[in-house]
Amino acid sequence: MTSLRDLDFAEAAAWPLAIKALCHVLAGAVALLGGYALALSSQRAELAAAERREVALQRDRETKRTQIAALPAATERRDRAAAALADLLRRLPAQTELPELLDDISRAASASGLRLARLELAESRRAETHVELPIAIVAHGRYHQMGEFAAALAALPRLVTLHDFELAAGPREELALSVTAKTYRHLDASGDPP
Repeated sequence: MTSLRDLDFAEAAAWPLAIKALCHVLAGAVALLGGYALALSSQRAELAAAERREVALQRDRETKRTQIAALPAATERRDRAAAALADLLRRLPAQTELPELLDDISRAASASGLRLARLELAESRRAETHVELPIAIVAHGRYHQMGEFAAALAALPRLVTLHDFELAAGPREELALSVTAKTYRHLDASGDPP
């Protein structure tokens, strides 16, 4: 039997048949494994890309599942906001209701014990979605009467806000109140009052 140390690659043709067969099998195995590794390397890259896509899709699915779970609550909030907006829009006076609003303000001042020195609609200011209608008010009375008047204005069915307060001392422990009450008219999409 021949020892592997005795084999010379220059005389490979003279090697015993078993060793030649073993070398051919090893060379074929190396060639197959090399080809297999080469062919699989591109497929491994595709597999890694597919696994990354799968992870991203799973994250996307979880995000959408969370959004879907929150949808009823968001829809309810949107509906409540729309209802609140509709209620506020109903509380805005139409052009024909302004004289009635001025009467309501006058009645609120009288009910509070204030004497009105001035109550008149000032020049309106147009904004993008609404028209601001300022009402100049000058009234005389006691401090608590003025607080009652402000509370009565807040309780009016029409939306009225108070701005630019000025209090001045008057005769006999009275105060002179100068305030601008503002109400608003909504403009529709065309820019006209509804």
